[in-house]
Amino acid sequence: MEARKTWVIRAGQGNEIIDVVEAKSVVAIGWREMGDCSSLLTRDDFRQRYHQAYPDEQYVGG
Repeated sequence: MEARKTWVIRAGQGNEIIDVVEAKSVVAIGWREMGDCSSLLTRDDFRQRYHQAYPDEQYVGG
């Protein structure tokens, strides 16, 4: 059986940004080094930004 990956989505450590998340229908990621990701249109755009922000980390996305 193939292992499944699971992601947990929360609205902050203590749910402190739930009002913003619900009001704007968004998901927030806590990667400040990534900056504003709204202009990233493709997976490759995201991958490139990730490598710029975290050059010593391995990107494991698809």
